[in-house]
Amino acid sequence: MSVEKSRKKGQTSEKLMDPMESLPEAAAQIDLWDDLAASLVKISKSHAFVPEEQLLKFVDYLEIKLSSVQYLWLDMFKGSPCPKLIDMIDVPLSHIPVSVYDTSVEWLDKFSIGLLCAFVVWSLNRLLTILEPPQQGGHQRRTTSKFHVAVFVALAMVLRNEPNTLVIVLPTLKEDEYQGHDKLPILVWMMAQASQGDLSVGLYSWSCNLLPVFYQENLLPVSRSNSQSMDLILQLAEMILSNLDARTILVNGTVIDKQRLISPYAFELLMRLTFPASSERVKVSTSVRLYDAFVNSDHKHGLYTHTGYREV
Repeated sequence: MSVEKSRKKGQTSEKLMDPMESLPEAAAQIDLWDDLAASLVKISKSHAFVPEEQLLKFVDYLEIKLSSVQYLWLDMFKGSPCPKLIDMIDVPLSHIPVSVYDTSVEWLDKFSIGLLCAFVVWSLNRLLTILEPPQQGGHQRRTTSKFHVAVFVALAMVLRNEPNTLVIVLPTLKEDEYQGHDKLPILVWMMAQASQGDLSVGLYSWSCNLLPVFYQENLLPVSRSNSQSMDLILQLAEMILSNLDARTILVNGTVIDKQRLISPYAFELLMRLTFPASSERVKVSTSVRLYDAFVNSDHKHGLYTHTGYREV
């Protein structure tokens, strides 16, 4: 999905803006000042031999330009109940001028994928520091909310422009420090961003990292399971499979090293959830939604066949 299309869908997120100055207003000033390209050239020359520093200076630039924004992005990830994915997916890029996005990602293209992967993990860690509640009796250092808005914007740009960065960091995101219901919304948001750049990456990341979590959560009694987390995970799968180009992209799609988008292990979990044995505890609503997403969409997407597993 192009950023220009995303801007139209982003109208649903206006409630997150403070009347003082919204993110679109501040971002539009970057476009009007027309100094982004010149600033990026200056950053590249000043730190020619330290590409890591160039990325940090890019974040600093965004922080300065968006310094007047009162942007309540945290509401998306800390609110209760969790917002719908449709309201999250196009934030914040729906509010960034196309020219700003295009100039930025053209500059980001020069960096190695390894460095961009490191930037993705660094950005996530920075965002999580402000999402986590302060430790009681501790003196947790907090960076400014303006800084986090800049990181938020830069991370979205990297994930959409180079979705394979997410594929590479998926094993890292399985580590304990990234687990928990409080962290799930931002991880789903990251996968949704990457899926806008490459639908195959979206399905692969869902099957690798979210489906196992969903399966384990489904085994818990209703009183102990988190229905909001499960719903958010299902929303991502439904969003990916409802794409009009899903069949063309996913049936023939691969990710790095030609890996299947749904591994045999993930497929087994999916079958157990969609067609549960009488002895297995699977919520009826779960089976229905997965059936609708993967089986009823067979004519459109070809992800299941009546005779077995079609490799995707």
